[in-house]
Amino acid sequence: MDTRRLYINSSDSVIKINPNDSKIKIDYRTANIERKSNEILALSLIKCSFASSVASVPNTSVNSTIHEDNCSILSFEIGATTHNIYFNQNDTLLNVGANNTFAKLSLNTRSDQLLEIINTASTDLFELNSANQLSVNTATTVKFLKTSTPSLLTALGVNTDKDTTMNLTTPAPYSFNVASICPVVYIKIDELIETFLSNDKGSYVNILGSVPVVIDSTINGTQDLSVTNPDNSTTFYETPSMINYTNHSVSGSHKPISGKSITRLELEIVNTELQPLALNGTDYNLVVEVKTVKVLS
Repeated sequence: MDTRRLYINSSDSVIKINPNDSKIKIDYRTANIERKSNEILALSLIKCSFASSVASVPNTSVNSTIHEDNCSILSFEIGATTHNIYFNQNDTLLNVGANNTFAKLSLNTRSDQLLEIINTASTDLFELNSANQLSVNTATTVKFLKTSTPSLLTALGVNTDKDTTMNLTTPAPYSFNVASICPVVYIKIDELIETFLSNDKGSYVNILGSVPVVIDSTINGTQDLSVTNPDNSTTFYETPSMINYTNHSVSGSHKPISGKSITRLELEIVNTELQPLALNGTDYNLVVEVKTVKVLS
């Protein structure tokens, strides 16, 4: 049994990385990774590191005024007026309209930052109550629309299968939890690997590994800082942070592939709905182990 490790940096991709995803293609033609007729090749994700500034919802740079699968949007009504928050990659508002705003979400977005985003679009109508539920702070009725991106509704603690109406005495039905937007990411690969998702009756997809979103802010001795201002408000200063994953159960984690050789690998970071996540200008690193295993006749 022959074992090799592939050390992959996204900056070495032979294709240009799209601003709205993380797909890379790595050329391995000179590595001579191949198997004999009585062998199979098997892959395992050993390590993965990427910046916590990676987007936590799919971004779009396409001008859109409708709800689309590739357009992350949060919509709510205040009275008879619908407000839309689009989560775009670009720093310009592509979905122009009087009640349309745009924002960005990353894996390290905090609860207070998400609250600030929806308050900016609603002239400070929201706050968190003592039970950590989103609540309305004035005598106003607000309705969050089920046509919004489900993960955003879940983070706010409102329903995903029906519209949620809130007012001064009726808060969101569930707790506010920004971490629920993207608790795990998948490393998708173009090789044929027999993995199946729980949705759509067990849909087939090529997933090399699953990476829990656990942010490490002490990788270089850094720490989160906060400063109390003269008016008693608190200012947070974000320090560099990473998602650092190590596979501690390598034995038995190798997934067989059908190919006779590996001349190139296409990889991508996606969410649990297999939607691409943008790198937001950063790179990521992977360590992939390749095993050549003899097949018993």
